[in-house]
Amino acid sequence: MKILNVKFLIILILAVSLILPLLAQATTPPTDSTPISSGVQKFGSAAFGSEQPTNIFSLIAKVINAALGILGIVFVILMIYGGYTWMTAMGTEEKIKKAKAVITQAVIGLVIIISAYAISSYVLNALYYASQGDGGTPQQVISE
Repeated sequence: MKILNVKFLIILILAVSLILPLLAQATTPPTDSTPISSGVQKFGSAAFGSEQPTNIFSLIAKVINAALGILGIVFVILMIYGGYTWMTAMGTEEKIKKAKAVITQAVIGLVIIISAYAISSYVLNALYYASQGDGGTPQQVISE
């Protein structure tokens, strides 16, 4: 019963964290330049860039960043779950082994996430640089 409650809580937190940003983006910004709307526009420009993606590389980079960000949230939730399981084990070896396994698997997942970020950053930057053909310097596409 307790595990069911923990699973429900994890699913609820994940669902809320995925739905709330969509609700915030559902409104259309006001057309007048009130101090509130200009502040929101400044914050949006600082957080997400001042322009829409102009090429496919920027769009792919933003999708990859969003996906890796969600995986980072999953890592944190798994670490909290593993720590909670360990702390509530009360010396039971079976529960402690389960908690250690969850934490170990979460850390392995984090290493995979960081590796995926590094590989995708390298590949996208190399593709972007190769597609420019102007002899310029490579730009940081993935961090946009």
